[in-house]
Amino acid sequence: MTRPDPHQVTRRPQASARPAVAYRQARAAARAPFTADGRFDPALFYELLDTCTVAVEGAPAPGDGRFYGSAVWALPLPAEDARRLAACIDTDPRARRVLDDQVHREAARLLGADLPPHLSFHLSAQLTADGLQLTVDLEDAADLRRLGHPR
Repeated sequence: MTRPDPHQVTRRPQASARPAVAYRQARAAARAPFTADGRFDPALFYELLDTCTVAVEGAPAPGDGRFYGSAVWALPLPAEDARRLAACIDTDPRARRVLDDQVHREAARLLGADLPPHLSFHLSAQLTADGLQLTVDLEDAADLRRLGHPR
């Protein structure tokens, strides 16, 4: 039994968004995206992101219907490789392009034909005991583009 509300406030029902979740377990051993001479290799970075564990979730917001979600990649790498990759993500536009492609690809796996044409996202990279964790917050950027904001 619940206690009566002393203020007699009428409660509105909570939002009823249907969240969607997509999860893929790692399929192979991780390999750092660097060549033997230490240079960043975008093809190896694609391969790493394709084989590691990834979870994507999100739902349209009640009311405006804009999509909000997040994606998390767990990259099991040795500590030194994880540090180098985190620095590379901050400085190398090719690494950002790979991540941009992967974010859209994973969002498409989750949403299919309902994928918004413009996604805005914020990336954070965190070193962990097992390597590197990449977290991406996603949102439908249609309204931002109409206002003239960059992606």
